[in-house]
Amino acid sequence: YIGKNAADYSSNYVRGDNSSSVYQVQGISRYVFGTDHKRWTDKSLLKIEKAAIKQVSIAKKGAAPITIALEGDSAKKVWTITQPVQKAADTTKVDELLNALTNLMAAEYEDSAYTDSATGLANPSIAVSVALKSGTTRTLSIGNVKTGASKYWVEVPENPFVLLLNDYDQNKFDKNQEDF
Repeated sequence: YIGKNAADYSSNYVRGDNSSSVYQVQGISRYVFGTDHKRWTDKSLLKIEKAAIKQVSIAKKGAAPITIALEGDSAKKVWTITQPVQKAADTTKVDELLNALTNLMAAEYEDSAYTDSATGLANPSIAVSVALKSGTTRTLSIGNVKTGASKYWVEVPENPFVLLLNDYDQNKFDKNQEDF
């Protein structure tokens, strides 16, 4: 059992189950243990290594899909837009996109049950496909904004839960060809 803070505020009183002995222990915070399940769950979305990515495609409602592919040696970081019009891509901008993909975390899990049409995941506003050098593809679907939350419903096929993504993270994928 974890009790109240000790006088120094950097330790807590603890005791074991069926024990009357109480100890003062550094480094334990009762607030860490007194939280809901959302704080303890893994909210990482794609779990991919940046070096493993060979192509990224972004499909937005009402816009031509964008495909950016790694050309030649990955050590040279030569990225080319292959769709809708082939042209060289700005390596810095592509790197920002790759960083966003590899470090992407959901804001929280959605506990309530919503239909795919309500969340917008039946017909996502943005779908990001990441082709890996291993031959596998990972996808991220971004749906509607949740009313009053400044968060978007998001899902990845490997995760059975619907998650919420902060609007500033959603903006990292709301891109057009001109952005690269």
